[in-house]
Amino acid sequence: MKRERFEINPRPAEVGGGWQVLLIGRDEETGEEIDMGGGVIPAAEGEDDKDAYADLLEVGEDWLAVDAEA
Repeated sequence: MKRERFEINPRPAEVGGGWQVLLIGRDEETGEEIDMGGGVIPAAEGEDDKDAYADLLEVGEDWLAVDAEA
C-alpha cells in the first residue's frame, strides 16, 4: 500500500472538539484509496487549538515521509 495523503478535520464539540487526522493510502493493485488509520486530539482545556492542529500536521507529514524513504 502506498501512503498517499492525509486529512485533518475538526471534530464536533459534542464529541469533545479538537481534531482528527485520517491517513489515506492507495492500493497499488486496484488504485483505490483506502483508510490506513488515523488519530484524534480532543480539545484540551487551556490548550490552543492551533497547537493540537500543528501536532496532527506533524503526525501526517511524518507518516508520508516514511513512504518517501522506502
